[in-house]
Amino acid sequence: MKTALVILLAFGLDLCMGDPRWLPHPVRGMGWAIGKLESLLRRCFPPTPGGERAAGAVLAVVLGVIALQHHMSAMVLVVVAAA
Repeated sequence: MKTALVILLAFGLDLCMGDPRWLPHPVRGMGWAIGKLESLLRRCFPPTPGGERAAGAVLAVVLGVIALQHHMSAMVLVVVAAA
């Protein structure tokens, strides 16, 4: 019951306030990166099921590395700010 109340309150806050315009949403960033990388990967890999699977794996790794790098740089900023 408590979890449902928290979810309902969070949903209500998100509906009222939304995302700040100055703070880009991570999903939009991933969509932008996928859009840019997709055309490059389609040229590099053959249009076969195996080629598309390999391109998808490369895309997943690249996005994972970008996300990890972003997460690590944010952690460094927190550590530096705390010092």
